[in-house]
Amino acid sequence: MADKLKVLFITYTHSGGGGGEAVLTTLVNHLPKSWHIDILETIDYSVKKEPINENVNLLHPLTDASSKMINRIMHYIFINHPKIIKTLRRLDGYDVVIGWVFINSFHMLPAFSESKKIIWFHAMVDDLLFDSLCGTAEYYNRLNNLSFEKKACA
Repeated sequence: MADKLKVLFITYTHSGGGGGEAVLTTLVNHLPKSWHIDILETIDYSVKKEPINENVNLLHPLTDASSKMINRIMHYIFINHPKIIKTLRRLDGYDVVIGWVFINSFHMLPAFSESKKIIWFHAMVDDLLFDSLCGTAEYYNRLNNLSFEKKACA
């Protein structure tokens, strides 16, 4: 295993106080201290700050929970133009990029063609399709081809 591995975790939030945040914190705090580890949260809820080791960098979040309009714009950019976010935030040179908790994070992975990519789901798999495509024609077309229970967008 590389001594100086550079890893980026992209997560929906690291400040929401939930189970995904706690598991991510436990994981990064137990990775080798020689690794360069960054966490990018897509939205800041400021509910709970998880204690992370000094070798782990919590990058400035992309948005905060108070701005619904900006969150909608960011969601659109995540899905359709993830390279814009990668370029603006200068997210280059990572050996491994991990989409943590599927909301928003996994849409960023195609922007990292030079990196190994991992997706970690902390939810039910059927929620993945519903949440990522809710309200779009593509969602309904895909849903009709699956055996999941049909749900109405909230």
